[in-house]
Amino acid sequence: MGRRRGLATCLATTGGSIGGLWMSLATRALIARAGWQWSLRANGIIIIGVGLAVSPLMRMRTRLAGGQRGLADVRVVGSVRFALLFLASVFVAGGYFAPYEFLPPFAVGQVGVSKTWGANVSSVLNGSGTVSRLVVGPLADAVGPMWALVGCLVASMVAVFALWLPFASLKMTLATAVVLGLTGGSLISLTPLITAELFGVGRLLSILGVLYFASTVGSMVCSPVGGLLLDKYGGGGKDYTSVIVYIGVFYAAAAVLVVALRVYSARRSGRKNEASRSVGGDRVVALD
Repeated sequence: MGRRRGLATCLATTGGSIGGLWMSLATRALIARAGWQWSLRANGIIIIGVGLAVSPLMRMRTRLAGGQRGLADVRVVGSVRFALLFLASVFVAGGYFAPYEFLPPFAVGQVGVSKTWGANVSSVLNGSGTVSRLVVGPLADAVGPMWALVGCLVASMVAVFALWLPFASLKMTLATAVVLGLTGGSLISLTPLITAELFGVGRLLSILGVLYFASTVGSMVCSPVGGLLLDKYGGGGKDYTSVIVYIGVFYAAAAVLVVALRVYSARRSGRKNEASRSVGGDRVVALD
């Protein structure tokens, strides 16, 4: 977790993509046999059961900064870097969850494939996400998690505007699912790495709690607004143009915010180094 933190974190998060892959297929089969109500109940029972089984096996390996427990450090939450990271998390989460919400029904409603193929698109998103997390971990270790995240966001934006928006065919829909799965699978796994790099591992837990709230805000904003756009401009679910553009804007905004965060952090680090040299090499800590 020191030298290869990116690889370790991304390996740990591959379970999400693997779970999404098999649960998409299993849920589709269960809906056909038992209906959607029992499918939801079965998924809930599985998730709660697995969560209760593995939780006792987890151990705290890092001491919290300054004995900190509960709420995040007020100095951190009030910093410019945290504000940029919070806003970026809102747009990252919106862009991450939106393809899972809209790409499968796009395949059914606008492309015209069967609902079975719609579920297959969801499986492709999750399956390719597993591969990406294995690749992006070493990339984050090499170039830094923020630049790795920027690369994933730009690639996602290109996939939305160059593959998804102009074409309404099954092949291009699957190609879009592959690219968005490859890039999107890393969006969530890179956030803890960026947080640890900016604020230290000791503050990671409390800050991530606030950032996951930001992710909730992003998912709650992107999907419902996308649904409203589809209702108003979608022609009864036959035209997803407005929704696709909206999702692409989320990726673009997230990329701009992460670049701003990286540039600001680099300049801040440069000023801290100059201040450290000016006081005879004593360490100067600035949370902003």
